[in-house]
Amino acid sequence: MADMEPITRRRLLRGCGVGVAVGVAGCSGRGGDGTEPDALSGNVRPSGEPASIPDPLHCEREGAERFDSWYDSVVWGGPAENGDPFALRIERHEYRRGDEATVTLTNTGNEKEMTGNRRKFGFEVRTDPGWQDVRVHSAEDPVAYTDIGILHEPGKGFEWTLPLDATEFTGGTDDRFTVCPGLPAGRYRFVYWGADPALAVAFDLVAGETDTATPRSRAPHTL
Repeated sequence: MADMEPITRRRLLRGCGVGVAVGVAGCSGRGGDGTEPDALSGNVRPSGEPASIPDPLHCEREGAERFDSWYDSVVWGGPAENGDPFALRIERHEYRRGDEATVTLTNTGNEKEMTGNRRKFGFEVRTDPGWQDVRVHSAEDPVAYTDIGILHEPGKGFEWTLPLDATEFTGGTDDRFTVCPGLPAGRYRFVYWGADPALAVAFDLVAGETDTATPRSRAPHTL
């Protein structure tokens, strides 16, 4: 069933007895008795201010609606102070267009823990007014997410490979969206809001050739 309000891990745990589907992720990471956060490979975010901050994103495509975040605040990297054991890391601090960025979510605790599904993320660039998701969808096709819980063994989690190309990005991550108008140089953040609280990592995309997405047609679906 589609759920049109944000899903938190606590809501999922409460729902396990009332018909919420629960799965076990095909996860990345190592098994064992948990992973110390300091031992995780990868980075959280660059230090200092970005070299460039683009103007607000504007998509001229008719009927396009920018994806609106399902979270009010984020914790950088994690684990969070509320005891949620998940940690988010990104492979590098800097990328060029055409590169692939790898982001990992890891259960650093000693027990199985639950998140939402892997598509519950935002991909945003920092613009003059603040963080904006680079993805749009058809206003006639509202975006919904399933109320499903994914269990992660200690040391396990999700891994995302993000093609840093405006045309290829959504096909490799979530094809309900397209990137519009493109991927300007600047600071980006990946936010996974299937955890409670939402976790974020950031990187800088350095200047290169203009990157504008080519629209693709897709059948509507929910996940």
